[in-house]
Amino acid sequence: MDEYVDRRFARSTTRGELTGLMTPNWSVIALSAAGVIFILLGLLALAISGAQEGDLVWQLNSTHAMHWMDIAGLFTAAIGVALTWLSGQLWKSQISI
Repeated sequence: MDEYVDRRFARSTTRGELTGLMTPNWSVIALSAAGVIFILLGLLALAISGAQEGDLVWQLNSTHAMHWMDIAGLFTAAIGVALTWLSGQLWKSQISI
């Protein structure tokens, strides 16, 4: 057990901080923020009342239907999920631990 007493991370600075984690990557932050905003806008579009949803696109039955704002909300939320996923992939590719 004595050989593990003074072990450090493989890539550490003189102060013991991990390299590459101190400077913020603004592209990852911007993509993440844009993704969250798009997800929130998509959920807001899905929460609009039936009278404000626009024209009917597809009638499933007497109580379920798809309107234009439902489709726009799903599309916007999907874009937000894709942007958030892309920011995670970008962040993962730039980590150098």
